[in-house]
Amino acid sequence: MSDFDVLEGTRTRGARAHRKRAVKMVKKMPAKKKPKAKKHKRVSGATKGFGFERKLAVKFGLWWTEGDRDDIFWRTEGSGSRATSRAKRGKKTRFQYGDMTFTDPIGMPLIEAFNFEFKNYRTYDLLSAFAQTDPNKSWLVMWAEARIDALLSRREPILITKKNQHDMIMWMPKELFIDLYSCNFRPYPRILVELKAQSVRMKKGNSIEIPQHAVYGVLLDDFFEAMDPRVVEELLYGTNRATRTEDSRVPAAPSAAAEGDDAEAASSSSGGSSSDS
Repeated sequence: MSDFDVLEGTRTRGARAHRKRAVKMVKKMPAKKKPKAKKHKRVSGATKGFGFERKLAVKFGLWWTEGDRDDIFWRTEGSGSRATSRAKRGKKTRFQYGDMTFTDPIGMPLIEAFNFEFKNYRTYDLLSAFAQTDPNKSWLVMWAEARIDALLSRREPILITKKNQHDMIMWMPKELFIDLYSCNFRPYPRILVELKAQSVRMKKGNSIEIPQHAVYGVLLDDFFEAMDPRVVEELLYGTNRATRTEDSRVPAAPSAAAEGDDAEAASSSSGGSSSDS
């Protein structure tokens, strides 16, 4: 064996010994703690629903007052649960059915006419209109619930649905859509759902009977953009859906011509405009 072989063998043994010492040192080192995964707050369905109801109440207030106020409507107490529980005891609770009521008398005509139901779901099944599916994802069940509260409160149902990553859709009885159509409401796209008389299986296992009727669906933003709230208000009075009272009259914004007349009248009452002598 040559001197070179002896030297290489020594180097190899030294490298092995070095590796063994390194492995022992690593084993003795305390293990690194894994960083704790961040806990994401889980938002309950009720909390999500309350936020959706408040958002829509603000939108309806701004539309009804033509951008002037956002505090005309608000969510009902317990999203209508108080009115439902009182109804079981034979007690009436006006304007607390559904998901939205008014907080200012000028919003009364809209709430007097319609029972609003707001549904914000990750997804829902519109095909349930043809064949009943899971009640928790069924559009048909949502509409049936809206009809129940509307009948109890002697109003017309309006259902607004929101699916994740999609626009809000406003559902209404065909008769209401025809009346709005007569006021030049011609939205596209729109959906007509003609339902047969049937027994609808609800979420708690019970079933309710619904008659044959038709429902129209339109984009909510299209409704806000196309429909003048004062035209809708006069429609409600003209069709006896709402009762005209002085408290419920929305103050009209003064026009530019009216403002000019007011300024001229003020000038005349003060002796006219002054001029330097």
